Amino acid sequence: MAEILLKNVRGAFLDLFVAGTPPPGSTSGPKFGGNFIFAPGTDAYNVATTEFRRVAAEKFGVNADAILAELGKDKKCIRRGDSNLDKAGVVRNGFAGQFFIVAKNKIRPVVVDRDKTPLVEADGKPYSGCYMNVTVDIFATNKPGQGPRVDAMLLAVQFVSHGESFGGSKGSADSFDVLPDEGEAAPSAATADLF
Repeated sequence: MAEILLKNVRGAFLDLFVAGTPPPGSTSGPKFGGNFIFAPGTDAYNVATTEFRRVAAEKFGVNADAILAELGKDKKCIRRGDSNLDKAGVVRNGFAGQFFIVAKNKIRPVVVDRDKTPLVEADGKPYSGCYMNVTVDIFATNKPGQGPRVDAMLLAVQFVSHGESFGGSKGSADSFDVLPDEGEAAPSAATADLF
């Protein structure tokens, strides 16, 4: 196992501060992690796929390519973005034409800002859609009853830059009025029959 650095990848489905719920039927328990998206031909793509192939060859030997070709996508940490579909069968936002790595860990990853100061959930970053650097450990296993697979363990995340959020939006207090103290009477509002 060797730690690799993937630069300027885009995060999605992030569980960096609170462990995510495992999928139905899973026996693994809650984990931290996320999907980290990169374009073919980028430095992140080259580093990730080279390490993926290296650990597979080390574990599976001369049959590595044949084994990898037969593995289902849920048994490979690197996947084609075009296969990441929503319930309607449409490629999810940000994944079309891309690749991504699924990396998880039972232990909370280190999460830092651009200047390496620690971040907490209340800081509002990193978030799904932003760009980040991540360190992962890619490893291959062949456990009895589970068969061969190649997984990635998420170790650390560094926020790099903002990007369009993949989901939800952050609220604002701009719509609210300043309220009087609890003991004061609130100004009455005109009541019209609007319905």
